[in-house]
Amino acid sequence: MNWGSAVTDSALWLAEAYAITVVVLVVTALLLARYTFWGNQFRRMAWPYFDPRRTVIPLSILALLLLLTIFGVRVTVLFSYWYKDFYDAIQNLDETAFWHYLRVFAILAAVHVASSLVVYLVGQTLDINWRSWLNDTLTDDWLDGRAYYRGNFLENPVDNPDQRIQADITAFATSSRTLSMGAVAAMVSIVSFTKILWDLSGPLTVFGAEIPRAMIFLVYTYVLVTTALAFWIGRPLIMLNFLNEKLGASFRYALVRLREYGESIAFYRGENVERRTLGLRFAAVIRNMWAIVFRTLKFSGFNLAVDQTAVVFPFLVQGSRLFSGQITFGEVMQTAQAFGQVHNSLSFFRESYADFASFRATLIRLTGLADANRRARALPVLDAFSAGSHLVVRGLDVRTPVGEALISELDMSLGPGDALLVKGPSGSGKTTLLRSSPWEWCSPA
Repeated sequence: MNWGSAVTDSALWLAEAYAITVVVLVVTALLLARYTFWGNQFRRMAWPYFDPRRTVIPLSILALLLLLTIFGVRVTVLFSYWYKDFYDAIQNLDETAFWHYLRVFAILAAVHVASSLVVYLVGQTLDINWRSWLNDTLTDDWLDGRAYYRGNFLENPVDNPDQRIQADITAFATSSRTLSMGAVAAMVSIVSFTKILWDLSGPLTVFGAEIPRAMIFLVYTYVLVTTALAFWIGRPLIMLNFLNEKLGASFRYALVRLREYGESIAFYRGENVERRTLGLRFAAVIRNMWAIVFRTLKFSGFNLAVDQTAVVFPFLVQGSRLFSGQITFGEVMQTAQAFGQVHNSLSFFRESYADFASFRATLIRLTGLADANRRARALPVLDAFSAGSHLVVRGLDVRTPVGEALISELDMSLGPGDALLVKGPSGSGKTTLLRSSPWEWCSPA
């Protein structure tokens, strides 16, 4: 590594990596949105915010965050070359080089700290702005056409829309950023450190057969196999996390309902009924939590075992080459650091599966709310029109959700000062008549 030209070389590397990453990211996003169900769900929730026809600010923030993420990978690559040169200086007992590389480390560390802080600031800016826009958009969508009320009459009404707006929006914005930028950093790291490992790898003889570039073969085989197993173990976490949000929200709603209707419950001595309701809902929460615990034990235990086993791989492979003089101590340490980076980057998708499962659950809940709002606005509605100071009804039919007629061909006209009494046995449709009529019935006097 020529540290004298490190700045120029890094700038050229950053420009090339950024251009390639943007192209790959755009193509991947388009393919996911077209060919996967969750990708299409994500497009529905995210693209209206990033649409440059609305404003270019969100895309500009995202572009800056992407640049900073790739820059962070470059700093890690420079650290890898520093490891080699620093440990070679120790092996050669070169005191001048030793202190020189400590100064280089101080510069790299300062750059790393500064870039990490800027990444945090830009990431939080994106999260907050995105959350604010989503909150306004979904709240307006929920209120539009009285979907918040009409949604109660859907065949399958959505549960806890308030919780979806309050909590799921935050989780969606944050998880979208962390998972996407994490995936970008992982992929760029894989490409960068695979090249380093390729240069450092030597042949390895196993059962009489020689494996060229053994380090590359081992790391990719090991991680791909363990990742496939981790996905199989962790797949049930998607539904378990969805149920965790749903059951927890239902329990909170029962508590809020108890407080809101406290006077009526106290008047009718309904504490025992409410206690049973709360107990049943809380028991469902706990059962699901234990299911998550046991599944996470399997998933996390597998990941920990995989990570610990991978620690000794570079030394097992490169040890014989070090003692035979084929490579230096610095190259062994660089191999270990590069191997760790490739392993961690390849393992990102395995270790992030639980987070992705939670993200999928959040995405399902948010798109479910949007779909419920749309279906609620599509329910039949009476056409309201101005009739001066009169209330006029012509040909009103009211039916139950299963199609049973309650009122047929009702004609009615009320003038100022007229009174109307609606009477009939319980269940005959008195309240339904009032619910079926738009509030615009109340014409100005």
